[in-house]
Amino acid sequence: MDGPESPAGVAGASAGAGQAHGGNAPSEAGGGSGGAGGSNAVEGGAAGAAPGGENVSRADDDPLPACSAPISVTSSAQLKQALGAARPGDCIELGDGGFDFPFISAQGEPGAPIVITAKNPGKARPASGLVFSKASYVAVQGLAWTGSEGVKVADSDHVRITRCRFALKDASEQDWISVTGTSSHTRIDHNDLGPKRVVGNLIMLSGLDSRVVQHTRIDHNYFHDVEYTAGNGWETIRAGLSHLALSSGHTVIEHNLFERCGGDPETISIKSSDNIIRYNTILDSKGQLVLRHGNRNSVYGNYLLGNDVDGTGGIRVCGQDHRIFSNYVQGVGTPAILLEAGDSDALDEAGTAHYRVYRTTVAFNTVVSARGIQVGGGGHDFSPVDSVVANNLVQASAANLIVELGSPVNTSFIGNIVHPLEGGTTDMGGPGVGVTALDPGLLRNGLIFTLSATSPAIDKADGIFEYVSADVAGRARRLPDVGAEEYSATQGPFPPLSAAEVGPSSP
Repeated sequence: MDGPESPAGVAGASAGAGQAHGGNAPSEAGGGSGGAGGSNAVEGGAAGAAPGGENVSRADDDPLPACSAPISVTSSAQLKQALGAARPGDCIELGDGGFDFPFISAQGEPGAPIVITAKNPGKARPASGLVFSKASYVAVQGLAWTGSEGVKVADSDHVRITRCRFALKDASEQDWISVTGTSSHTRIDHNDLGPKRVVGNLIMLSGLDSRVVQHTRIDHNYFHDVEYTAGNGWETIRAGLSHLALSSGHTVIEHNLFERCGGDPETISIKSSDNIIRYNTILDSKGQLVLRHGNRNSVYGNYLLGNDVDGTGGIRVCGQDHRIFSNYVQGVGTPAILLEAGDSDALDEAGTAHYRVYRTTVAFNTVVSARGIQVGGGGHDFSPVDSVVANNLVQASAANLIVELGSPVNTSFIGNIVHPLEGGTTDMGGPGVGVTALDPGLLRNGLIFTLSATSPAIDKADGIFEYVSADVAGRARRLPDVGAEEYSATQGPFPPLSAAEVGPSSP
């Protein structure tokens, strides 16, 4: 959220088009973490992205090794002893009940992590918080956090928090899971987090000095029922801090479901550089996906479904060289995609301003029943520069389906289709080139609208955007259609997520 911040509880036709045609983008290699499981499924292939040989299943792509010879633990004293003697490949199995955890500094190895697991998932509980300190290749699995303290990962590598349940007591301000210091390759996956009614982030990624934590992967989690009461600092995920904005985090946030996460105007707040946010579903959540600080972030394959709930939002952007593509936004109250005017024109500054947008591409997105795509505006003076708005499809009754406000510089509009329903307009506040008014022939398909077989959007994308290789559902784009979807008679591997597909019990 805007304002003072600290990690809670922690001591084609323009320059912009040229960027869209293959400029600097977050490297997919090494973009996430296999965590304590040993192999890094994201490195060299971007786990969960499609197509091109990468993993196209939402099942766990890097499961922990089977617990073949468990070390049974039924008391806190036994747990302390087992952790002190733990060797790579050991599996410590916790009985039911509460356990006092010492600081975990155990050292596993690639392919042979140390795993701390509940014998009966959800029945073993940390009696207080859990701290990883200079640990390596260690995982916790199947625990339930129901007390007043969460998890801190400090100066550790390849730590994994998987298939756990977090429902902390409504106590003092704190972050439920924090990753800090020099930590790298943390994986937070298949967890259930919520409900939450006090200030603090569900997941907070900070760092050390001017460097954010590295190669964090947050995937297949169910975030739900964050209920705002008062104050600042309620983000569901905050990836970075203002002073870390120029640091490349290589964080991947993918395949998560956010449902009724209404704690902060920024449900996902990105405050670092070179991150990927993809294939998530944000449902009935009073907040936005916000690139607040940092550069070169990629946002694609996400569904933002507001269902006309008051306070729901779209994607808001500050900073440089971002790529926003193949997203589906429906029924939100803010502009579906806003390239915000800034209050500072400073370059390469890590501060708290709303930094001017430069060379950002908004391409192949679909907007339905929401305010459209807006370049500029937002109450600040420094309008976006050299942006590209290409091959988007917008259908709505709101005015100005695609619009420039203020004085954006050298925006390229290419191949967009708008369908203004009653109350909508094609007026862009500018020259109006690169935007065509057509009925795209959308049909209701479950939670969303998809192209009909006779849609004029099919095969009509313009320009070259080589990195847009898949649509919102993970299907290959060959002769691309306008909008987030590539028409097909079959469902892609990544439709909007349901609660059964994420969390501790999911595949």
